[in-house]
Amino acid sequence: MGDSQEIPCAVLRLREKGCRVLAQLGNISASGGVYLGVAAEKIVANPGTITGSMSRDPARKQPLELLERIGISF
Repeated sequence: MGDSQEIPCAVLRLREKGCRVLAQLGNISASGGVYLGVAAEKIVANPGTITGSMSRDPARKQPLELLERIGISF
């Protein structure tokens, strides 16, 4: 994840020093935005913000491989 790991760590260091941190999610917030939001004290998002995870978990790939083996593909 790279930056998506470094930014929440920096946010946590700020919080340890007593800083209050607010995460604002804009139009779209994928995995990194969610990860950052968890480190913040509060999360604010617009009503239309699309938030979700793109999940790079290798375990989720296995069902697709299984389906391809039986002839189903997406």
